[in-house]
Amino acid sequence: MKYGSIAAGEQTTLEAACHILESGGNAFDAAVASAFTSMTSEFALTSAGGGGALLALPYNSEPILFDFFVDTLPVGNKILDFFPVIIDFGTSKQNFNIGKGSVAVPGNIAGLLHVHKRLGLLPLNVVLSTMRLG
Repeated sequence: MKYGSIAAGEQTTLEAACHILESGGNAFDAAVASAFTSMTSEFALTSAGGGGALLALPYNSEPILFDFFVDTLPVGNKILDFFPVIIDFGTSKQNFNIGKGSVAVPGNIAGLLHVHKRLGLLPLNVVLSTMRLG
């Protein structure tokens, strides 16, 4: 890598992205590698059981927004089981929505794999092998 900039919250996350770029991967390979690495090195902030988004700007292309927060079942004409409750934490109260309508499948893993398949250069096993660097 001749020039570049990587932002990361933890050293192994940064090292994963650097390794991928030095191995001939592109920015999307590096982003996927560092996101997967952060799921173990920064587990208090992110996880495989979460969701997210990635705004990509491939060379000579329009921006692409990959939204992989969650997948939910289609509602159709059914009444959604979703209702608010107030949880009292003693010094503060917070509103939460609960019920069957609040359940969703986290999208991090599927989303990152989709980004890699569509925009990555390196084989997936190479991109994921950086998780062992830390």
